[in-house]
Amino acid sequence: MTGTDATLHRVVRAAAGDLGDAGIASPAADAVALAAHVLRCEPEEVRRRMILGASADAEFTADFGELVRERASRIPLQHLTGVAHFRRLSLSVGPGVFTPRPETEVVAQAAIDAARLAGAQP
Repeated sequence: MTGTDATLHRVVRAAAGDLGDAGIASPAADAVALAAHVLRCEPEEVRRRMILGASADAEFTADFGELVRERASRIPLQHLTGVAHFRRLSLSVGPGVFTPRPETEVVAQAAIDAARLAGAQP
């Protein structure tokens, strides 16, 4: 598929299929996140553009394709985008940096709740 005949929807959906075939647990969400990173916008904007039939140019397709290949080889999504979200924070991450896991947010909230019950201010 070339940049001249590709829609964003087709390219992102194909990438989600490739990521699913590679065993990625959330292939559609990861494909949208990678597209958002390449387009420098929020995932909601990617979804809006997909619905509206936006085209995917050759530069986007090449850059996005490279990230999808890296993600399919199990490089963490956060290392590819450079950002990990934790609670209300956006943290910079990359190779060699531990990425906060979603369940850590639950543990952090439990600790905050326990501290509040004990009268401490977090």
